[in-house]
Amino acid sequence: MKKYILAVLSTVFLLSIYSFSIKDDAANKTINFTIRGNGKSLVEIGIGSSIGHGSCCRGVSEQSYVGFQGNEGDVVWDSKTKRVIIKVYAGLDGKTVDLREYY
Repeated sequence: MKKYILAVLSTVFLLSIYSFSIKDDAANKTINFTIRGNGKSLVEIGIGSSIGHGSCCRGVSEQSYVGFQGNEGDVVWDSKTKRVIIKVYAGLDGKTVDLREYY
């Protein structure tokens, strides 16, 4: 009986480790993208799972292009207005977000 319980517990444990590793790989996909300034003023950008969480604040001046990294599913927000600019998605990798379209 002990061997049977040990076998069942071992199987459940191994399956749970396997399922967690699949979720972690998908959740940690890093997306690299560029943000272009809005043409008017400095915008302070934050990136994280929600507004106020994660990395804050990196400035993007009027005419500059600044490289960023985020995880798929993160949001990019304006730290002054606390407004979400865009959600990070796989198709954003290597692209440029032009803040002139948002201001």
